Amino acid sequence: VITACAIIQMVAYTLIAAALPFPVMCFGYGLCGLTMALHNAQCNIFTAMLPGNGTSAMGLLHGFYGIGAMAAPLAATQFAQLQHWSYFYFISLGLATFSFASSLYAFRLQRMEDLLPQASGDIADSEPLVRGNKYKQILSQKQVHLLAAFTLVYVGAEVTIGGWIVTFLDQLRGGGPSAGYVSSGFFGGITVGRFILWPVTDWIGKRRSIYIYGVLAIIFEIIVWRVPNLLTDAVAVALVGLVLGPLYPIVMNVSAEVLPRWILAGSIGFVASLGQMGSALFPFLTGLLATNHGVEVLQPLVIGLLAFMMANWALFLFHTGDRRTD
Repeated sequence: VITACAIIQMVAYTLIAAALPFPVMCFGYGLCGLTMALHNAQCNIFTAMLPGNGTSAMGLLHGFYGIGAMAAPLAATQFAQLQHWSYFYFISLGLATFSFASSLYAFRLQRMEDLLPQASGDIADSEPLVRGNKYKQILSQKQVHLLAAFTLVYVGAEVTIGGWIVTFLDQLRGGGPSAGYVSSGFFGGITVGRFILWPVTDWIGKRRSIYIYGVLAIIFEIIVWRVPNLLTDAVAVALVGLVLGPLYPIVMNVSAEVLPRWILAGSIGFVASLGQMGSALFPFLTGLLATNHGVEVLQPLVIGLLAFMMANWALFLFHTGDRRTD
Protein backbone atom coordinates (compact mmCIF):
# COMPACT_ATOMS: atom_id res chain seq x y z
CA VAL A 1 0.00 0.00 0.00
CA ILE A 2 2.84 2.41 0.83
CA THR A 3 4.42 1.82 -2.58
CA ALA A 4 1.08 2.18 -4.37
CA CYS A 5 0.44 5.50 -2.62
CA ALA A 6 3.76 6.84 -3.87
CA ILE A 7 2.83 5.93 -7.45
CA ILE A 8 -0.54 7.69 -7.23
CA GLN A 9 1.12 10.76 -5.71
CA MET A 10 3.44 10.90 -8.72
CA VAL A 11 0.39 11.02 -10.99
CA ALA A 12 -1.27 13.70 -8.84
CA TYR A 13 1.78 15.98 -8.78
CA THR A 14 2.19 15.60 -12.54
CA LEU A 15 -1.36 16.89 -13.05
CA ILE A 16 -0.82 19.82 -10.68
CA ALA A 17 2.61 20.80 -12.04
CA ALA A 18 1.24 20.92 -15.59
CA ALA A 19 -1.21 23.68 -14.52
CA LEU A 20 -4.08 22.05 -16.37
CA PRO A 21 -7.66 23.44 -16.22
CA PHE A 22 -9.05 24.10 -12.75
CA PRO A 23 -11.23 20.95 -12.47
CA VAL A 24 -8.18 18.80 -13.28
CA MET A 25 -6.16 20.67 -10.65
CA CYS A 26 -8.89 20.01 -8.08
CA PHE A 27 -8.87 16.33 -9.00
CA GLY A 28 -5.09 16.23 -8.61
CA TYR A 29 -5.23 17.87 -5.18
CA GLY A 30 -7.99 15.50 -4.07
CA LEU A 31 -6.03 12.50 -5.29
CA CYS A 32 -2.92 13.77 -3.54
CA GLY A 33 -4.75 14.37 -0.25
CA LEU A 34 -6.37 10.93 -0.32
CA THR A 35 -3.11 9.09 -0.88
CA MET A 36 -1.21 11.24 1.63
CA ALA A 37 -3.71 10.32 4.34
CA LEU A 38 -3.45 6.62 3.47
CA HIS A 39 0.34 6.83 3.17
CA ASN A 40 0.62 8.52 6.57
CA ALA A 41 -1.61 5.94 8.23
CA GLN A 42 0.27 2.99 6.75
CA CYS A 43 3.67 4.37 7.77
CA ASN A 44 2.44 4.89 11.34
CA ILE A 45 1.05 1.35 11.44
CA PHE A 46 4.29 -0.20 10.18
CA THR A 47 6.45 1.83 12.58
CA ALA A 48 4.24 1.04 15.58
CA MET A 49 4.58 -2.68 14.83
CA LEU A 50 8.39 -2.62 14.69
CA PRO A 51 10.14 -4.59 17.46
CA GLY A 52 12.61 -2.87 19.76
CA ASN A 53 12.67 0.84 20.55
CA GLY A 54 9.47 2.03 18.92
CA THR A 55 9.80 5.46 20.53
CA SER A 56 12.97 6.27 18.58
CA ALA A 57 11.60 4.85 15.33
CA MET A 58 8.40 6.89 15.59
CA GLY A 59 10.42 9.99 16.42
CA LEU A 60 12.60 9.50 13.34
CA LEU A 61 9.57 8.93 11.11
CA HIS A 62 7.88 12.15 12.14
CA GLY A 63 11.15 14.05 12.37
CA PHE A 64 11.75 13.49 8.66
CA TYR A 65 8.12 14.44 8.04
CA GLY A 66 8.96 17.73 9.73
CA ILE A 67 12.00 18.23 7.49
CA GLY A 68 9.74 18.06 4.44
CA ALA A 69 7.22 20.42 6.01
CA MET A 70 10.03 22.87 6.81
CA ALA A 71 11.54 22.79 3.32
CA ALA A 72 8.26 23.19 1.43
CA PRO A 73 7.49 26.81 2.48
CA LEU A 74 11.09 27.81 1.67
CA ALA A 75 10.74 26.53 -1.87
CA ALA A 76 7.17 27.74 -2.28
CA THR A 77 8.13 31.29 -1.23
CA GLN A 78 10.63 31.42 -4.10
CA PHE A 79 8.33 29.92 -6.72
CA ALA A 80 5.38 32.12 -5.69
CA GLN A 81 7.25 35.14 -7.10
CA LEU A 82 7.74 33.51 -10.52
CA GLN A 83 5.40 33.47 -13.50
CA HIS A 84 5.22 29.67 -13.60
CA TRP A 85 4.37 29.11 -9.93
CA SER A 86 3.16 25.58 -10.63
CA TYR A 87 6.73 24.49 -11.34
CA PHE A 88 7.07 24.19 -7.56
CA TYR A 89 5.21 20.89 -7.84
CA PHE A 90 8.00 19.40 -9.92
CA ILE A 91 9.93 19.32 -6.64
CA SER A 92 7.03 17.41 -5.09
CA LEU A 93 7.00 15.10 -8.10
CA GLY A 94 10.70 14.39 -7.62
CA LEU A 95 10.19 13.64 -3.93
CA ALA A 96 7.26 11.35 -4.71
CA THR A 97 9.47 9.52 -7.21
CA PHE A 98 12.16 9.14 -4.56
CA SER A 99 9.52 7.88 -2.12
CA PHE A 100 8.41 5.27 -4.65
CA ALA A 101 11.98 4.11 -5.31
CA SER A 102 12.87 3.90 -1.61
CA SER A 103 9.63 2.06 -0.76
CA LEU A 104 10.23 -0.40 -3.56
CA TYR A 105 13.78 -1.01 -2.34
CA ALA A 106 12.83 -1.31 1.35
CA PHE A 107 9.67 -3.43 1.08
CA ARG A 108 10.14 -5.18 -2.29
CA LEU A 109 6.34 -5.37 -2.69
CA GLN A 110 6.03 -7.64 0.37
CA ARG A 111 3.15 -7.57 2.86
CA MET A 112 3.65 -6.44 6.45
CA GLU A 113 3.00 -10.01 7.64
CA ASP A 114 6.06 -11.13 5.65
CA LEU A 115 8.27 -8.26 6.78
CA LEU A 116 7.31 -8.48 10.47
CA PRO A 117 6.42 -12.12 11.11
CA GLN A 118 7.06 -11.84 14.86
CA ALA A 119 4.63 -8.93 15.23
CA SER A 120 2.03 -10.77 13.17
CA GLY A 121 2.42 -13.83 15.40
CA ASP A 122 1.96 -11.73 18.53
CA ILE A 123 -1.25 -10.31 17.09
CA ALA A 124 -2.57 -13.77 16.29
CA ASP A 125 -1.74 -15.00 19.81
CA SER A 126 -3.52 -12.07 21.47
CA GLU A 127 -6.62 -12.11 19.26
CA PRO A 128 -9.71 -13.35 21.09
CA LEU A 129 -11.43 -16.55 20.05
CA VAL A 130 -14.71 -14.76 19.40
CA ARG A 131 -14.44 -13.17 15.99
CA GLY A 132 -16.60 -10.52 14.43
CA ASN A 133 -16.47 -7.37 12.39
CA LYS A 134 -13.04 -5.89 13.16
CA TYR A 135 -14.15 -2.35 12.32
CA LYS A 136 -16.97 -2.67 14.84
CA GLN A 137 -14.48 -3.92 17.42
CA ILE A 138 -12.18 -0.98 16.73
CA LEU A 139 -14.99 1.57 17.01
CA SER A 140 -16.18 -0.01 20.25
CA GLN A 141 -12.92 1.02 21.95
CA LYS A 142 -13.41 4.32 23.78
CA GLN A 143 -9.66 4.93 23.76
CA VAL A 144 -9.60 4.86 19.96
CA HIS A 145 -12.16 7.66 19.75
CA LEU A 146 -10.31 9.78 22.30
CA LEU A 147 -6.98 9.31 20.49
CA ALA A 148 -8.66 10.12 17.17
CA ALA A 149 -10.11 13.32 18.65
CA PHE A 150 -6.65 14.26 19.92
CA THR A 151 -4.96 13.80 16.54
CA LEU A 152 -7.85 15.54 14.76
CA VAL A 153 -7.29 18.66 16.84
CA TYR A 154 -3.48 18.36 16.97
CA VAL A 155 -2.95 18.07 13.23
CA GLY A 156 -5.61 20.73 12.66
CA ALA A 157 -3.81 23.14 14.99
CA GLU A 158 -0.42 22.33 13.46
CA VAL A 159 -1.53 22.93 9.87
CA THR A 160 -3.57 25.99 10.85
CA ILE A 161 -0.54 27.61 12.48
CA GLY A 162 1.80 26.68 9.63
CA GLY A 163 -0.60 27.92 6.96
CA TRP A 164 -2.15 31.01 8.53
CA ILE A 165 0.77 32.44 10.50
CA VAL A 166 2.13 33.99 7.29
CA THR A 167 -1.11 35.93 6.72
CA PHE A 168 -1.27 36.88 10.41
CA LEU A 169 2.26 38.31 10.45
CA ASP A 170 1.86 39.98 7.07
CA GLN A 171 -1.36 41.80 7.91
CA LEU A 172 -0.90 42.53 11.62
CA ARG A 173 2.88 42.72 12.02
CA GLY A 174 3.94 44.10 8.62
CA GLY A 175 5.92 40.99 7.80
CA GLY A 176 5.69 41.28 4.01
CA PRO A 177 6.87 38.47 1.71
CA SER A 178 9.55 37.41 4.21
CA ALA A 179 6.80 36.23 6.58
CA GLY A 180 6.78 33.01 4.57
CA TYR A 181 10.03 32.05 6.23
CA VAL A 182 8.34 32.08 9.65
CA SER A 183 6.24 29.12 8.54
CA SER A 184 9.47 27.26 7.77
CA GLY A 185 10.73 28.23 11.22
CA PHE A 186 7.60 26.71 12.75
CA PHE A 187 8.04 23.40 10.94
CA GLY A 188 11.77 23.58 11.64
CA GLY A 189 10.90 23.76 15.33
CA ILE A 190 8.67 20.71 14.94
CA THR A 191 11.54 18.83 13.28
CA VAL A 192 14.08 19.76 15.95
CA GLY A 193 11.62 18.92 18.72
CA ARG A 194 11.00 15.46 17.33
CA PHE A 195 14.71 14.73 17.06
CA ILE A 196 16.13 16.22 20.28
CA LEU A 197 13.33 16.13 22.88
CA TRP A 198 13.01 12.34 23.13
CA PRO A 199 15.47 12.08 26.06
CA VAL A 200 13.47 14.78 27.86
CA THR A 201 10.22 12.98 27.04
CA ASP A 202 11.55 9.66 28.34
CA TRP A 203 12.78 11.36 31.52
CA ILE A 204 9.47 13.14 32.18
CA GLY A 205 7.32 10.27 30.97
CA LYS A 206 5.40 10.19 27.70
CA ARG A 207 1.97 10.72 29.23
CA ARG A 208 2.99 13.54 31.56
CA SER A 209 5.04 15.31 28.90
CA ILE A 210 1.90 15.99 26.83
CA TYR A 211 0.71 18.38 29.55
CA ILE A 212 4.07 20.15 29.85
CA TYR A 213 4.54 20.61 26.12
CA GLY A 214 0.92 21.69 25.73
CA VAL A 215 1.16 24.39 28.44
CA LEU A 216 4.38 25.72 26.91
CA ALA A 217 2.75 25.85 23.47
CA ILE A 218 -0.17 27.88 24.87
CA ILE A 219 2.25 30.31 26.58
CA PHE A 220 4.18 30.87 23.33
CA GLU A 221 0.92 31.31 21.39
CA ILE A 222 -0.17 34.00 23.87
CA ILE A 223 3.13 35.79 23.20
CA VAL A 224 2.45 35.72 19.45
CA TRP A 225 -1.06 37.02 20.08
CA ARG A 226 -0.27 39.82 22.53
CA VAL A 227 3.25 41.01 21.63
CA PRO A 228 3.18 43.19 18.46
CA ASN A 229 6.79 42.60 17.45
CA LEU A 230 7.67 40.65 14.30
CA LEU A 231 10.99 39.21 15.52
CA THR A 232 9.59 38.19 18.91
CA ASP A 233 6.60 36.57 17.26
CA ALA A 234 8.78 34.69 14.77
CA VAL A 235 10.88 33.23 17.60
CA ALA A 236 7.76 32.34 19.59
CA VAL A 237 6.24 30.58 16.57
CA ALA A 238 9.40 28.48 16.19
CA LEU A 239 9.21 27.60 19.90
CA VAL A 240 5.57 26.58 19.49
CA GLY A 241 6.75 24.17 16.80
CA LEU A 242 9.54 22.91 19.06
CA VAL A 243 7.19 21.86 21.88
CA LEU A 244 4.39 20.65 19.61
CA GLY A 245 6.76 18.46 17.60
CA PRO A 246 6.97 15.45 19.94
CA LEU A 247 3.22 15.23 20.63
CA TYR A 248 2.13 13.25 17.57
CA PRO A 249 4.86 10.57 17.89
CA ILE A 250 4.09 10.31 21.61
CA VAL A 251 0.42 9.66 20.88
CA MET A 252 1.29 6.98 18.32
CA ASN A 253 3.62 5.26 20.80
CA VAL A 254 1.07 5.40 23.62
CA SER A 255 -1.50 3.95 21.21
CA ALA A 256 0.80 0.99 20.59
CA GLU A 257 1.19 0.54 24.35
CA VAL A 258 -2.46 0.58 25.42
CA LEU A 259 -4.57 -0.65 22.50
CA PRO A 260 -5.21 -4.38 21.94
CA ARG A 261 -2.60 -5.71 19.52
CA TRP A 262 -5.13 -7.59 17.42
CA ILE A 263 -6.79 -4.30 16.41
CA LEU A 264 -3.68 -2.10 16.69
CA ALA A 265 -3.06 -1.72 12.95
CA GLY A 266 -6.64 -0.75 12.16
CA SER A 267 -6.87 1.53 15.20
CA ILE A 268 -3.72 3.46 14.33
CA GLY A 269 -4.92 3.77 10.75
CA PHE A 270 -8.22 5.22 11.99
CA VAL A 271 -6.48 7.60 14.41
CA ALA A 272 -3.99 8.82 11.79
CA SER A 273 -6.70 9.28 9.16
CA LEU A 274 -8.79 11.42 11.52
CA GLY A 275 -5.71 13.56 12.03
CA GLN A 276 -5.50 14.25 8.32
CA MET A 277 -9.15 15.29 8.39
CA GLY A 278 -8.19 17.93 10.94
CA SER A 279 -5.60 19.32 8.53
CA ALA A 280 -8.44 20.15 6.14
CA LEU A 281 -11.17 21.09 8.62
CA PHE A 282 -9.56 23.64 10.93
CA PRO A 283 -7.67 25.74 8.34
CA PHE A 284 -10.98 25.97 6.45
CA LEU A 285 -12.82 27.09 9.60
CA THR A 286 -10.06 29.62 10.24
CA GLY A 287 -10.60 31.02 6.76
CA LEU A 288 -14.33 31.39 7.36
CA LEU A 289 -13.75 33.18 10.67
CA ALA A 290 -11.00 35.37 9.22
CA THR A 291 -13.27 36.44 6.37
CA ASN A 292 -15.88 37.74 8.82
CA HIS A 293 -13.78 38.84 11.79
CA GLY A 294 -10.24 39.32 10.50
CA VAL A 295 -7.10 37.21 10.75
CA GLU A 296 -6.68 38.17 14.41
CA VAL A 297 -9.00 35.26 15.24
CA LEU A 298 -6.09 32.88 14.53
CA GLN A 299 -4.42 32.95 17.94
CA PRO A 300 -7.56 32.60 20.12
CA LEU A 301 -8.68 29.72 17.91
CA VAL A 302 -5.33 27.92 18.17
CA ILE A 303 -5.17 28.44 21.94
CA GLY A 304 -8.67 26.98 22.23
CA LEU A 305 -7.65 23.96 20.16
CA LEU A 306 -4.58 23.36 22.33
CA ALA A 307 -6.65 23.62 25.51
CA PHE A 308 -9.21 21.16 24.14
CA MET A 309 -6.40 18.82 23.16
CA MET A 310 -5.03 18.74 26.71
CA ALA A 311 -8.49 18.20 28.22
CA ASN A 312 -9.03 15.35 25.78
CA TRP A 313 -5.69 13.81 26.82
CA ALA A 314 -6.70 13.95 30.47
CA LEU A 315 -9.94 12.17 29.60
CA PHE A 316 -8.01 9.53 27.65
CA LEU A 317 -5.70 8.82 30.59
CA PHE A 318 -8.69 8.65 32.94
CA HIS A 319 -10.27 5.91 30.82
CA THR A 320 -7.01 4.08 30.12
CA GLY A 321 -4.89 3.87 33.25
CA ASP A 322 -1.54 2.13 32.87
CA ARG A 323 -2.57 -1.20 31.41
CA ARG A 324 -3.04 -2.45 27.89
CA THR A 325 -6.66 -3.21 27.10
CA ASP A 326 -6.02 -6.72 25.69
